[in-house]
Amino acid sequence: MSTNLFNEFSTYEDDLLKKYEQHVLFTNIQKLTDEEFLDVLTQYGEGISANFVKFLETALRQVQNVKAQEAIVRILRDEIPAVGPTHQQMRSVACERVGIDPITLASTKLTEETQNTIDLYYEFICNPNLNFKNRDLALTTFVRVIGESLVGVVYKTFTQELVRRFGVHEDEVEFYSFHWHHDEKGGTPFEGGEIGHTEYYDVAMMDLLKTEEDLLETKRVGDIALEIRCKFQGQFV
Repeated sequence: MSTNLFNEFSTYEDDLLKKYEQHVLFTNIQKLTDEEFLDVLTQYGEGISANFVKFLETALRQVQNVKAQEAIVRILRDEIPAVGPTHQQMRSVACERVGIDPITLASTKLTEETQNTIDLYYEFICNPNLNFKNRDLALTTFVRVIGESLVGVVYKTFTQELVRRFGVHEDEVEFYSFHWHHDEKGGTPFEGGEIGHTEYYDVAMMDLLKTEEDLLETKRVGDIALEIRCKFQGQFV
């Protein structure tokens, strides 16, 4: 039963990703000026990406399901590896390749909409009054969709546009290409692993999904995640 319910959610998630791919920011990204495109990268990076670890840690401290905890911890371990640069260092290097120096990047002033988006992330995972039937399931679904599967769409688009616009190789903007390939649904495994980041959550969600009511909740949470991301991106179009 749990596997069937998860498969239904996965199909629904696929539809969310298809909708996201058609967001006007992505379909018209080649029409942006260089300045506009780099503004998208800096707002996205300093607003959303720079908060990712804290966002996950905040969810982790609340989730009680062991399998969900394990999935989140695995991703956190990947974000700040014991050897080599952190992922945020990689982002800074990638941005420098296309003309954004580290000091300028770090001093980026967030727009009101970007700050509102950050607030919405934390409102979802921290507000005890939100009416979840299964809080662990809702939080796990949210961090999977908003933090991994949708992100794969973003970084695929950004990587391809960086290559096209600036003539760089994927390896020169590794933060973006790396997260495209590892975060997208069905993505390539992290070094030494067997599955991509979105799939880290599969086992936890199969463990948590018990009823049709649970399935409806995962769909509702997926819709919320997509709505937050689309509203954030609306400021650029």
